[in-house]
Amino acid sequence: MRPFKLAVLLLFFITACTFSYIEKSNPKINLVNTTQLLKIYESSLIIDSRDLDQYSRMHIKDAINYPVYEMTKSGFSKIVSASKKNQFIFYCNIHCGMSSDAAVKAYHYGYKDVYVYEPGIQSLLRSHPGYIVHKKTQHSNDPKILDKDVKYFLTNKQFEAKIIDGYKVIDIRDKVYKKKYRINVDNVVEIDYFKLLSDLEKMDGSSLPNRDFIIIDDFGNMGYTLINSLEKLNKQNFYILQGGMRSWFMEGHHSFAK
Repeated sequence: MRPFKLAVLLLFFITACTFSYIEKSNPKINLVNTTQLLKIYESSLIIDSRDLDQYSRMHIKDAINYPVYEMTKSGFSKIVSASKKNQFIFYCNIHCGMSSDAAVKAYHYGYKDVYVYEPGIQSLLRSHPGYIVHKKTQHSNDPKILDKDVKYFLTNKQFEAKIIDGYKVIDIRDKVYKKKYRINVDNVVEIDYFKLLSDLEKMDGSSLPNRDFIIIDDFGNMGYTLINSLEKLNKQNFYILQGGMRSWFMEGHHSFAK
């Protein structure tokens, strides 16, 4: 047998063994979509695997926060005892690894009825906003915005002023709303929200300017979920239109409308 063919066969054998080991050493975690999540929502303990800062900004109703990097067997046991539930659903952002890692930990702790809500909280925010809880603020008129994040939000008039000043507009709205509420601005870039969110979780902010931009979405809530990542990437002078484009149009601000 030629050396090249022998090397290929050896590589194939090693790879097959590796994947076999991975499959045996890791449990098969049940993945649920939004419809399945809502069916077992009441009977399950919902666990947010993200850090406390992200949880404070927004989380699924009735969910508890237990960051994956803080999970221990004894700590999880205490949470289970307090909840009196034996079915667990872990979630994080869209298709991120934190919830899967947490579910694997729970499985190895001896808990078998473990699920991962793979679409993530942003998907539920879009389809069932009534299941999303926003922490209240003491000083802002908008109860959905944390005190320390108020500085990032623009009123409708401030938004128009920034456009005149030359700020770039990043449009992450759903296609339906882009068609319904169109904006006539030369300096606008359309970016898919879920693609952007995925990139930011990988610390890739290359699709965004380094400074001086405004994020617009449908209702102001999607842009809010990006603040933590934009801060970590050290983006400067970025803002979010409070209430989103729907609020802007509903209040009669049509200066740049098509």
